[in-house]
Amino acid sequence: MVRTSEAFLTDLDRHFGEHRSPTTQEVLLTEVIPYIFSAFEQLWDDLPHVAPGNSRSRLYFFAGDNIPAGFVVGNLVEVKVEDRYILMVIELTNIQIDFGDAR
Repeated sequence: MVRTSEAFLTDLDRHFGEHRSPTTQEVLLTEVIPYIFSAFEQLWDDLPHVAPGNSRSRLYFFAGDNIPAGFVVGNLVEVKVEDRYILMVIELTNIQIDFGDAR
């Protein structure tokens, strides 16, 4: 399961307070964010560590036409067993976006 932190939502607000392009915001919310959630859910073991030896924090890098570059930090905050399944709870804590000239 992937969820967002208050810091992540604050980062989004900060980015779109500066860059108010509806197209860019729409692309981020409808196309990029779902992939970010999927990446952390499905690719956790393959994502790079934020710092060597810290396996509880990972990075996901993304890029596209309207958003030239960005990354998200996710932290493993809980591992639990429900109905004989192991459930990892990952919290997205930071998002950094480089808009380049796309505004």
